[in-house]
Amino acid sequence: MDSDAHVGAEPTAEKLLSFLELVTPFRFLRQSEKLALIPELVRRQFETGTTIVTQGDPDDRLVYLIYRGSVEVVDSRAAGAPRRLTIEAGHYFGEWEPLFDEPRVFEIRALEPTICYVLSGARLLELVEVSRAFTQALGNILRDRQGIFAAFDHFIVELIRCANRGYVPVTSMLRLYRALQPALHPLVAEPVQIDFAALEYAVRRLPDNVTRVFAFLLTDQLPEGFTPPQAYFPNVSTAARRRDIWEVLPGKNVVLLRDGMSDLIDLVSCLCLYAVEARKIRRRVQTPAAAAALFAAVNRGAEAATEADTETDAQTNSETSSAGGEPASVEFAVNSSAFPFSGDEVAGFARVWPARPLERIWEIVRHREMFAIRVQRRKNSYNSRRSELWTAQVGSAAKELLGIHPAGFPEDLPVHIISSNTHSVTNCLNPWYAEAGREILEWGRSTGHALTKQQWGLERDLMYALARDYFLASPERSAAAQQAARENGILRLKETASTGIQVQIIDLEKTDISRIDPGVERSAAGCRAVIVNIDYAFGE
Repeated sequence: MDSDAHVGAEPTAEKLLSFLELVTPFRFLRQSEKLALIPELVRRQFETGTTIVTQGDPDDRLVYLIYRGSVEVVDSRAAGAPRRLTIEAGHYFGEWEPLFDEPRVFEIRALEPTICYVLSGARLLELVEVSRAFTQALGNILRDRQGIFAAFDHFIVELIRCANRGYVPVTSMLRLYRALQPALHPLVAEPVQIDFAALEYAVRRLPDNVTRVFAFLLTDQLPEGFTPPQAYFPNVSTAARRRDIWEVLPGKNVVLLRDGMSDLIDLVSCLCLYAVEARKIRRRVQTPAAAAALFAAVNRGAEAATEADTETDAQTNSETSSAGGEPASVEFAVNSSAFPFSGDEVAGFARVWPARPLERIWEIVRHREMFAIRVQRRKNSYNSRRSELWTAQVGSAAKELLGIHPAGFPEDLPVHIISSNTHSVTNCLNPWYAEAGREILEWGRSTGHALTKQQWGLERDLMYALARDYFLASPERSAAAQQAARENGILRLKETASTGIQVQIIDLEKTDISRIDPGVERSAAGCRAVIVNIDYAFGE
């Protein structure tokens, strides 16, 4: 830097521009963006030993660019206030707190006479919004130098190590999971308050019997003697993520893993999330009075379910929950001051487990998060049999739809391979929606559906958003929509070789182009082409 910094002279705009071009990520801003930033930079000068940033300060949202001198980063709360690192001129500090809305993590002190140019945290966030190059460079710094993903890396490395050894210890994975501080689990460190949103997310991705299963065998290929597994073992469903799971013994599940790591990561991380919240629930029912109140309520619920079984099917369907258990409102009629859950928590449990939620809580109390996870992978994985089966199924489905196997497609037949969620493609290309759209909208408004109270740029987008719940209320209309899709050249594969990857094959020659979504650009009429739509893939 120039000598004028020593005497307190203000550098020219040209010199500040040169300075910004030396500081990553600010050097990646466009010239016009740098020039617009210069008038907003505020000069600050600090003497040796001056505390620039106070650890724990919740209100300091400034970013400091070091023009001259150097600073030390100190953890003042640790014994002896050890220095963490030194930051020299041409670098910056203070970005973490405005980015993540946290109090100051460390104390920053001047090691020598130091000049900084200060930028507001709000302006930093604005730069993140408007400049892709700036954001990319900032992200690289957070990842590589500050180790923002270090906790995630530790979790993955340990999971891979344990999986290779054939056993995943839940206790050690829980410690690493808590260090992740997952965005989907904001109350992970809260010892008492139950995070119902996170719990519901995990439960919907885990086996339905997670509250009473103790052993998991995770494998990528079932023993030949147990195929097909559905002939020998009951299938265990998952609400939100397609998994192949069978209960081979009471309390023991076999899970067919997809190739790759994402399926294993998702399952283990969801188990960790569930274990954290289950422990909170169990701790709330530790007193004898609370346990007795819960036990009595579970028995009353069981008696109510038995009585309901004597009613007619129509009456049972109208009085019980959609999941087959007694109504949560009846089951949760716990008239005891010892019952350790509030009304809002009762509602939360009913959302997570619509059927017999108190039974689930009682199972959690007895289970104590005692999971044993074994992993068995094939030694020779040079070729994936499931990949071969899956591609063969895609080929067979194409032949079913077009009358010719892909190996025999004419060379001039365009085949477009895309990846998107399958319902969106069907929405756009199925003419049924053009006929039934008004009916779906009227249903949504007449029922007061929450989506109808939001602002929508296009009314047909509201119609598509409502369609899922509409079909749940009117299954026969869902069947009509699927039939119309098939008649218009849209075929969904029924089998996916346990890959969990859904596929649609669409013959555009059979699609009534004049009646598809008006937002879709039309090509030449009568042109034959094939679309292969592969759902967003996890794992293999």
